Amino acid sequence: MKTCSKCGSENRDGAAFCSKCGSELPHEEGIKGWWKRQNRSSKFLIITPFAILVLILLLGAFTEPSGYSDVNYDDATVYDNDAADVSGASRTNTFSENGISFSYPDTWEIYIPDESSDDNVVSLKSYEQGMVSILSVYKRSATVDLETERDTWLGALYENGDDVTYVKKTTVDGNSAYIIGSSYYYQGDEGEQEYVVFIEGDYAYDILFTTDDLSLIQDDIDSIIHSFRVD
Repeated sequence: MKTCSKCGSENRDGAAFCSKCGSELPHEEGIKGWWKRQNRSSKFLIITPFAILVLILLLGAFTEPSGYSDVNYDDATVYDNDAADVSGASRTNTFSENGISFSYPDTWEIYIPDESSDDNVVSLKSYEQGMVSILSVYKRSATVDLETERDTWLGALYENGDDVTYVKKTTVDGNSAYIIGSSYYYQGDEGEQEYVVFIEGDYAYDILFTTDDLSLIQDDIDSIIHSFRVD
């Protein structure tokens, strides 16, 4: 209730003038009283900016930023033909002939050796790392088991006076295989060789790397062996 300061009469809370003497009653204090004193135009100008701000916030909450999409990046496949140039890694070529296929860096090139056997499927040469590296792949009829093939290579290396540095077991295209590393000395030349020997079906396969330092082309060796397939 409001009390008139002139006549002391009680008036309702919202009254602006005394119902008995007509004197102006005290205005309401605080934000509520201030808001009631504003006319319609003032109220519109005050409310509009806040309404726009709320609308912007609501739109931002339900709208996805343009830099994102619904792509599941775990399943997405991106093909970038220039990726190798950016990273510095070499591109790869593919050899596929005579029942075998494999990928090899384009720093290697296919060539015809001066002397080659009928078993030779393909020979590649690389001049990277300041040295000459040679890859030769042989395919021949398998007449003995894999362990005998390994021992035959070891016997030939020992007979030539080469130093066998390691013998390791691995797999090539799902087949058990042996890797034989050796150092060789021939007519004043010296270097390193790695033989990869395995059997699939009726054929034995020999993959021979010859170079000055195997460690310098190990990445190339790995990529060739891992991609080697018998068709």
